[in-house]
Amino acid sequence: PLPETRPVRWEAGKTRVMLIGGGSSHDFAAYFDAMDRAILQEAGFTVHYTEDRDQAATELAGADVAVVSVNRKHFDTPEYRAALMAFAQAGKGIVLLHAGTWFAYPQWPELNAVLVGGGSRGHDRLGPFTVRHVQPQHPVMRGVPERFEVVDELYYVNAEPARLPPGTAPIEILAETSPSQKYGTPHPSVWVTRHPQARVVGIALGHDQRTHDHPAFRALLPNAVRWTAGREWPLRPAAAPPSRARPQPVPASGSSRRGAVRPPIPFRLHPDPPDPARLPPLLASTPPHSRHADRRHPGHLRFQGSRTRLRRRPSA
Repeated sequence: PLPETRPVRWEAGKTRVMLIGGGSSHDFAAYFDAMDRAILQEAGFTVHYTEDRDQAATELAGADVAVVSVNRKHFDTPEYRAALMAFAQAGKGIVLLHAGTWFAYPQWPELNAVLVGGGSRGHDRLGPFTVRHVQPQHPVMRGVPERFEVVDELYYVNAEPARLPPGTAPIEILAETSPSQKYGTPHPSVWVTRHPQARVVGIALGHDQRTHDHPAFRALLPNAVRWTAGREWPLRPAAAPPSRARPQPVPASGSSRRGAVRPPIPFRLHPDPPDPARLPPLLASTPPHSRHADRRHPGHLRFQGSRTRLRRRPSA
């Protein structure tokens, strides 16, 4: 049964992301709805999830980015097909995620040819494998480790070129898997599909919680949404670290040499020095190298950055 269809409510001033999921072999509500929605909301997006093909068809035009992970049968109605293709033609952003990269709709080959740039018809048994960067400088890969281990389904993306639909768009591979058990070769894991108007990213990862909670995935998904929306990363320059005051050059003891730094005073002062009478006898034992601090007033100390002079207390 379909989950309850919630009304679409976008937050003003934020990039609008529609998650379209549902189908078989995955817990869509737990991972592609709850977890992915939380990841994207934390990244600053306003997000709506739906498994309702009619709502997806009618409301998609109001979104900026579609994240498509659906493999539900009979989802490919004429209305949904037209809405998704029009969305791409309008230059919006599209992310095909995990089940969304499958050859799930034999009667709709244009989906895989035009948007996915191919796809997968099989995968290794659920287990560990490695993902490594191919283009680490691409914005989608920003902050993603150059190599990371996952426990997931290793999709055989474009493993059989002869079986690709006619007119399949070329893809630009951003990251690839370690060799699969079946084919013995790496397969695309993250890629960009060349489309004349839209920015389209494919991500083959995402079977269960182990991937959706993986730090690499939690960086990858917001990056893909941000880039496909045309929002280059980062959204604003990072704030410059606070500057630290540098010691002011002063003449060294017994010399007019410029550039010397005053030796440190052996106690700490507050911004407003306290009453000299209340200072401890430490001043009486000030090291000789500090006694020259104010040679114009013998027996006094002048403190850096202040006009205040303190007179040493005589030794007991």
